[in-house]
Amino acid sequence: MSNVITLERTKDIARVLEAEYTTTLTWDLEDLNIDVNKIDNYYIKYGTLHVTYKDGKTIEYESEFGVDDDTDYKWADKETFYNEDFDEVELGIWQSMISFLCMKK
Repeated sequence: MSNVITLERTKDIARVLEAEYTTTLTWDLEDLNIDVNKIDNYYIKYGTLHVTYKDGKTIEYESEFGVDDDTDYKWADKETFYNEDFDEVELGIWQSMISFLCMKK
């Protein structure tokens, strides 16, 4: 995780604003007849669960929830400012003011 610093020195000017959004995808392992004891490896990419079983078989599973829904980008779950060293910068009142102005839109 990054260090959190207060905006006091010139080098601590915020250079990057990062907004995080949360999207949840779900796979019901029981409904999909997935035995977790038989899984060798898995990964999720573009909303698709890719499972490689211990017997070498690979199967792709689409998510039951969330794939057809678009992420709501109207309000971020978290907003963070970073300086050029990618340390988190606290802007104090400005961060509150930005959130307030965004709510007015």
